[in-house]
Amino acid sequence: MEVEERGLIVIGDLTEQGLHRESTLVEIGLTVFGIPIAIITVAELEAVLYAHLTSYAGLVAIVSDRIYPMIMPQDPTYPTVTFQRIDGPREHAFVVDAGLAHPRIQVDSWGKSYASVKSVATQLRGALERWADDSTTPVVLDSFLDNDEDTQEADTGLYRIRQDWMIWYRET
Repeated sequence: MEVEERGLIVIGDLTEQGLHRESTLVEIGLTVFGIPIAIITVAELEAVLYAHLTSYAGLVAIVSDRIYPMIMPQDPTYPTVTFQRIDGPREHAFVVDAGLAHPRIQVDSWGKSYASVKSVATQLRGALERWADDSTTPVVLDSFLDNDEDTQEADTGLYRIRQDWMIWYRET
């Protein structure tokens, strides 16, 4: 699939802004003047995470396709979800590396009401708690919620629930 054939505009490589590892393209459904600007280069695990979240029926019923790596579009429809890698530790052993990584992925639910972000956060937990998938590349081995926090943004008045997920996967 060539970008030119789809008529899409690549709006940026986010690996320089904190996403790590090999890159892949993910379509996220934004448009400007009716032209899709839906391709963003994201790291491999983040692409698998995006695909998983956008296929989880309970979450999609609430946020549709409003799930974004790192940055929300300007003036989004709420509620919405953003995600980003916070750190990326790897397991090491004498002489050989284990090929295992367990980054902390921050997933934020955003909305205009506390009830809406609570609903989104509940669906995220359903999608991600003990998530494992050996059909993906990289292979997701396990995930668990390490921490969460409910806040209201002082400058925008938006409600936000931050969830920190530890996602274990086998590097390819």
